[in-house]
Amino acid sequence: LYFELAWVTTQLGHAPDLLRLVPLLLGTASIPLTYLVGQRTAGRPAGLVAALLMALSPFLIFYSTEARAYAPVMFLVLASTFALLEALESNRIGWWAAYAAFTCAALYTHYTAMFVLAVQLAWAVATHRDRLRGLLGANLAAAAGFAPWLPALVKNTRSFGTKVTEL
Repeated sequence: LYFELAWVTTQLGHAPDLLRLVPLLLGTASIPLTYLVGQRTAGRPAGLVAALLMALSPFLIFYSTEARAYAPVMFLVLASTFALLEALESNRIGWWAAYAAFTCAALYTHYTAMFVLAVQLAWAVATHRDRLRGLLGANLAAAAGFAPWLPALVKNTRSFGTKVTEL
């Protein structure tokens, strides 16, 4: 997904720095989103501290200036988390749809998002059994959205480069 968004930014002009526009915008947007997740889970003071730590994080600053998928996937996982929290509380279909969309988009952006998303799902199932139907529906929708990419994922996991990395 990041590469598609980066391609869109290159249509705005020929400056190489346009490739960094998506990570810059989404990395910056991760700061207030961190506040919202922190406020939602631990209160306003914790949300403010979390947002401050994000704003000063050398990793966030670095990856928000790199033409890579790390800042976008962080934003999408945070958005998925926020949408999940709202869906669990309100049980509104719009929040379940947003959770499914952000989850699927995070997977399309970087495969490693699956680890955070799996823990997110496990927590939700363990703590909100009454919302199991919404959880399963949203995650099945996200999986269905990601399904067309599974052949490419399998091919990438069997590539020579992956075997070298494993060594």
